[in-house]
Amino acid sequence: MSRGLGVDEELARLLTGGCADAPPSGMSLFEIDAEASGAARQVLDRSREVLTTILRAMRSAPAGDKASEPALPRWFLDASGPERSPAEAREWLDELARMPEAERENAEAAERWSVSDFLYWFEPDQREWWWWGAEVRDEDNVRICLVIREFSVPHEALDWLLRASGAQNVVDENVRDLS
Repeated sequence: MSRGLGVDEELARLLTGGCADAPPSGMSLFEIDAEASGAARQVLDRSREVLTTILRAMRSAPAGDKASEPALPRWFLDASGPERSPAEAREWLDELARMPEAERENAEAAERWSVSDFLYWFEPDQREWWWWGAEVRDEDNVRICLVIREFSVPHEALDWLLRASGAQNVVDENVRDLS
């Protein structure tokens, strides 16, 4: 049994999937809302552009091999943060650990991810969510629907992608268990 969706199925869902579709057996829907001040369609289109590039690179990698780094769009590379050395990363994590919780959450939400940190979460062993669908709710809001196997999954890479694509705020909406 597959852990999640196959690359071809996820690519198809990325381009045409809707949130109203029932998820595969044994999976639940996880909804994320992005607020984008008049740019909901742009956020969705840009997010799809990056994810399509990543999934196509994954599809072309030989079985069992890590996909080569995809040729990501220039706008995404420009929005991404600089790569950090291990020492710089430790320093940042130590700094976060010293912050009060609310301040830490704000700092983490404002942090620009490096490309390598972002791509790490798309390695097959790290995937815990798969794109299921999306809907532009109005000019300011887009909903992304993921399929998941566990109630709580690390989806911060998607949150970063939505922010890099133009969202000002990203909110975990809820899990809908339709099984």
